[in-house]
Amino acid sequence: MREISDSPKPDSNSGIISENRAAEEITGWETEVPSPRKRPKLSQLISLANDKLPLIDLLQSYKVHFSFVGYSPSGWTHKGQCPFPDHNDSNPSFNYNSVEDRFNCFGCGRSGRAVQFKAGMHGLPLADVADTIIEQFSSLEDAYIEIKEKREDHSDELLLSFSRYINLFLDKYYSSVAAFQFAEDVSWSLDLFLLKHITDPMLNFDDLEARIVLLKDKLDNYHE
Repeated sequence: MREISDSPKPDSNSGIISENRAAEEITGWETEVPSPRKRPKLSQLISLANDKLPLIDLLQSYKVHFSFVGYSPSGWTHKGQCPFPDHNDSNPSFNYNSVEDRFNCFGCGRSGRAVQFKAGMHGLPLADVADTIIEQFSSLEDAYIEIKEKREDHSDELLLSFSRYINLFLDKYYSSVAAFQFAEDVSWSLDLFLLKHITDPMLNFDDLEARIVLLKDKLDNYHE
């Protein structure tokens, strides 16, 4: 039977992972190392830039006028002609959501927040617009640190959620030695990943989340 890793598992009253069938079912992907990422994902940069610059401020600076301003439980309170230069909007189709601070044009199909709006107005790549907005408020280096800290906070929430999931599983199978061993093996496979990568400044938090989702699924599909 294949070992889950070359790293020895701490002593356990229920044996080592290589001697358990559950280990064989979850081996193979735990030791895959994601490629280092020096720059945050574009989606992360866009999200941070949108958080820093409210869309409503851009709409006012570009003098976007709305022919209708009213109340809507969903937040879509403003409607007017689309301001994008390449859209001749004869039938007002540009909508603004004052709750979510986002726009949507049913005519040209554009939607989003500040980054997407500014990119559409000037025909610029989203990455360039996001960088420009971020640099108005801080350096890109500080932005990368901020994104990493947010992802780390999210990883803490993921690990706490997984710990609770394990406890619920053990409560359900409290009298089963086999279930206890299975839960231990599942937990150890995640521990291996954390031991190898948690000190890496380029830790792929998306990969961590994907692993936790997979392990939860294995717990859900456990049967004796």
